Amino acid sequence: MSPRFQHLVHWTALAALGLLHNAAAGPWPVSQQPELKQAFERAPALQTESLGEPARGVNVWERWLVPNPDGQSWDVLQIYFKEYYGPTWLCAVDLGTGEVKKQRLPDDHQFYLSGRALGFDGKYYIATPYAKTWSMALFVYDPATNTIEERGEIVPGLGGEVRPLVTGPDRRIYGTGDDYVGTFIFDPKTDQTIYSGPRTGLAPYTGIVCDGKLYQSGYPGGPLFVFDPAQPWTLGKGGPPGDAPPDRGDRRSNPRLIGEFYRSTRVGLMHSSALGADGRVYFGGFGLRHYTGGGFGWYDPKTRKLDGFWKPLSDYAVHWVTPALDGNVIVISTRRAADELNNNQAPPEARLLVFDVNAQMIAREMVPVAKARTTGLIAEVAPGRLLGLTSVPAQSDRSILYGVDVNTGETLFTKELPSPVSKDTSWPHWVDPSYEYHAFVRGPDGSVWTWLKDVLVRIDLQDASVHVVGKVNPVGWPTFVGRDLYLSGSEQLRRFRGIAPAP
Repeated sequence: MSPRFQHLVHWTALAALGLLHNAAAGPWPVSQQPELKQAFERAPALQTESLGEPARGVNVWERWLVPNPDGQSWDVLQIYFKEYYGPTWLCAVDLGTGEVKKQRLPDDHQFYLSGRALGFDGKYYIATPYAKTWSMALFVYDPATNTIEERGEIVPGLGGEVRPLVTGPDRRIYGTGDDYVGTFIFDPKTDQTIYSGPRTGLAPYTGIVCDGKLYQSGYPGGPLFVFDPAQPWTLGKGGPPGDAPPDRGDRRSNPRLIGEFYRSTRVGLMHSSALGADGRVYFGGFGLRHYTGGGFGWYDPKTRKLDGFWKPLSDYAVHWVTPALDGNVIVISTRRAADELNNNQAPPEARLLVFDVNAQMIAREMVPVAKARTTGLIAEVAPGRLLGLTSVPAQSDRSILYGVDVNTGETLFTKELPSPVSKDTSWPHWVDPSYEYHAFVRGPDGSVWTWLKDVLVRIDLQDASVHVVGKVNPVGWPTFVGRDLYLSGSEQLRRFRGIAPAP
């Protein structure tokens, strides 16, 4: 008997005792919108207001030594890159001549993860996959010319993350720059940005407010940090000179490391969070290089205990979670994954899983779209009524909006939309290499706002009608403060003033 099936047996017993929420959500009228395809094609281009680049930096992880042809001196090769896939620069320092040569390297290669070897011909060979094809590419550094030459793809088929924003209990916006360059706080009242310092052990993919504190988790290994906005930011900050910053888990550190979810859940990355009626903060995520399935964890601020599980999710990566029924259940949205507990076989379709916070078990499984690779974005929009958005099996140019009754498991409607969720045909990735920012965000007008490819839309919850707002390039992680919509991105923080209709 699988761990998840054991949970469902317990759920059946609870249902027999009448301990579950049994009120049906009722019918959900749906507007068909035959004109929607034309509306997408005619989507107006939206202009954003730039709020600057709040977190800037460069990575300097790699430096290599290559002997010069004279056998008496060396070249020092220093790699600089802004993001994993570029832009990347090589600074070759010839210690024999004192010459420094700077060269821009091709984009879409992760040179910091490359394989490297010195050849018998005295040249330095570098191999790294090409992100667009996942084929292995070869580069060769010649110490005689102090330059790198691209040799092309040598092994076919051998083979960015998201940086979300969150509004804190103090109504300020908290975010982080791409690829470890640092964290920042933006105050919408003053339009002022505070650079908080280096990332220092946390690449946050999800954040949530509980009892006036901001909890964040993400990569690597699902570290959980808590931040008190009433106190100054001290993480990674030392001083005076010679006085090291407090350890991440030290009480003087703010944010402070509470624990790491990978110990109980095996996640490499926590991707989504929700508040439960029991006062716990819940997180869902997935493994990375070491594990293909998902993990689900929680933290109890009262007892200060962190726990979770992975075996019931060994065949499903978790991408999104949302509370329902006043937080008495947490709905888990999944993506099919090879199951290491079942000969690496993947299930036929993605499922929604319902976790009962009082019974502390997975209580129900639902299949809103048959044979779907993922159940996609989800949000409870009325008591027991769940809205979801996912891709269409075998049709990369379309998506499906759906509604589910959490109490009964019934699919209330499915509505095909004439646009994909993402320009990425394999959405969602284990780590999103396209730097897209997909989320369901509740607007002040009561609608759910999200992206369909590069078009910003709002969804009317009365009839599931989709209204085109406009096209944005590039897209960004959306967060509302009042009627203003903020977008994070790879560099700039942007804003649409008053974009949401008045409620």
